[in-house]
Amino acid sequence: MSDKLLTPTGPQTNDAESLDYIFKQMLSGYCFIEIVEVKAIKGEAPNLTVDVLPLVARLDQNNQMIQNAVVYNIPVYRAQRGNSAIIMNPVPGDIGWIAVCDRDNSVARANRKASVPGSRRAHSKSDAIYSQPT
Repeated sequence: MSDKLLTPTGPQTNDAESLDYIFKQMLSGYCFIEIVEVKAIKGEAPNLTVDVLPLVARLDQNNQMIQNAVVYNIPVYRAQRGNSAIIMNPVPGDIGWIAVCDRDNSVARANRKASVPGSRRAHSKSDAIYSQPT
């Protein structure tokens, strides 16, 4: 991370404000939950995935919008227990959200059981799960 990101831009009056600024800058690069638009649907349950476009853009240092890119192959969450499920298949144009997992879940998704992380990747949109508002 560059020193510029950790350097407060305005006067700081105490250590608490400086630490607050540093933590906000560090967290600004992580994704947790984002509003998205469904662009494409692939597969069938239980392997249904969507390609999504995040709707809230980030800004560069000059407050210019940074265009979002489509995030591919995000699994779709369904409320399910045993053989019962609430089935609301997404369609292109739907607005929903993705919850971004904090570690690489690609191996667990492929094996469909407890697994080690596939890499040291953290807070990547590639490791998100899509859900629709109910």
